[in-house]
Amino acid sequence: GAPGEKRYRITSTGTAGSITQTVKNYLQTDNYARYIWFTNTESFGGTNVWFWDQDHLNGPAHTNGHFNIKGAPIFDGDVRSVDNYIRYYNNGSNINSANLSNPPFDLPDFQSTVTLGADPTNMPTQALNLRTASTSAGGLRLTGNTTVILNSNGTMNITNSSKGWNNQNMPLPANGALFVNSGTLTISGTLSGRLTAGASSDIIIPSNIVYANDPRINPASTDTLGLISEEDVTINSSAPTNLEIDASIMALNTSFMLQNWWVGPAKGTLTVFGGIIQNQRGPVGTFSGITKVSGYSKNYSYDQRLLNSPPPFVPTTGDYITLAWEN
Repeated sequence: GAPGEKRYRITSTGTAGSITQTVKNYLQTDNYARYIWFTNTESFGGTNVWFWDQDHLNGPAHTNGHFNIKGAPIFDGDVRSVDNYIRYYNNGSNINSANLSNPPFDLPDFQSTVTLGADPTNMPTQALNLRTASTSAGGLRLTGNTTVILNSNGTMNITNSSKGWNNQNMPLPANGALFVNSGTLTISGTLSGRLTAGASSDIIIPSNIVYANDPRINPASTDTLGLISEEDVTINSSAPTNLEIDASIMALNTSFMLQNWWVGPAKGTLTVFGGIIQNQRGPVGTFSGITKVSGYSKNYSYDQRLLNSPPPFVPTTGDYITLAWEN
């Protein structure tokens, strides 16, 4: 398993008459990285943020609020909502004789289970595991605004004025923990290895963050990235027209969003391979009708490895999940 991850085996034996059977249950502490989508609320500053026609999620999704649906977004994975309703853009008025001839109507494609009235899972406000690991042997703790460029050879280049580093080349931290205190973390590049990078302030993404060994091509890849901001994770408005981020992204207070998300013209596609966990759902663009007006279209794809091998020191939920049963 991953560093800091706890797994358990529970063995139960039952006897009925002359028959005895033993069942083993393999459990793991639940972690936020196993979600492709997790929010406390699907609003931003009190304004609803919507899933719409161009959106597709292919992993587990949870909100401690309710989902807002416009048109026909696709949800391949399990969907859980603490509120017992879904808000529809067209007042919940789906297919009927009145609007078949007058679309649009809202018809989300739920291909797996949908649970309304689910139990809440409360997000942490600090990355405590990561903070501790960054000051332990093999970790890296920095102070003040920091820029990290990841290199495909398993190193990184760091600029940090308090250390006097200007594009200083060094290996990834041995235990996979990097934390920036009292400053922002700007990060981009190509990761070879396992890393969780966090900041007490914003994380800023100016350009692509991709894996050197793409697990969609080579399933044996162990390249894994966690990004944990105790404030916002923000894509720079000058980021490429088409942008890819390979990571499990956490914005504890408040959102993952595009800087100046309301300003046109529209950009291309934002590809996230991993997951997005945030307190309030941040916008990455706007639409009018079926037309994108500003920001990105979303292509969010789940990294199945995050269930069993989350990035180092990501927060756990306090629950347990079953990995396997064995008779």
